[in-house]
Amino acid sequence: LLGMEYNGSGDLFAPIFLNSKMQTFSFEGEKDKNALKFTFEGLASASDFESRSKYSNAFSLENMNVALSGEEKFFIDVKDVKVSLASDTQNTFAKMYAKSSFKEFHMSADAITTKVQDFNYDISLNEMDKEALEELQDVIAEAKSTSSDTLELKMRESFVKLLSRGVVLNVDDFSFKNVVLEDGKNLN
Repeated sequence: LLGMEYNGSGDLFAPIFLNSKMQTFSFEGEKDKNALKFTFEGLASASDFESRSKYSNAFSLENMNVALSGEEKFFIDVKDVKVSLASDTQNTFAKMYAKSSFKEFHMSADAITTKVQDFNYDISLNEMDKEALEELQDVIAEAKSTSSDTLELKMRESFVKLLSRGVVLNVDDFSFKNVVLEDGKNLN
């Protein structure tokens, strides 16, 4: 872990904004004939909590690399990742926005290799029933600490309730410049 910085404003458990930066985070592990290594470089995040019901987050990462070697081989390399999320649940209906991009994604697993360049998406969910959304969020939070068939059923019912009250999905962008599959064929 190199070059970690935090700064922010507000109470420790209720910040108004929070920024963080990290130069490098790297982890390596070996067992028997297998080795795992992952590295994050140039991580930065910024969060703005205007209120309990309105917030935005931005995240960027210069490079992420994950490699598994040994009996099975697996490799992922992602460059120039940017993610932006925002949520507004102040009124009767909730809104959520998600925007993301990366410059290059390269994955290799045994004999399969895939490369994607200049991927972007910009998606929003609007007119979600606030009460149904909060119910689903509560069930999801409960599921993080315990697991049961009853909880799974509650989660499914809460999700159906949210959808049945109406949701508007807008996809403003879902694109990539180029995809290269294992046989070298481009999908432009």
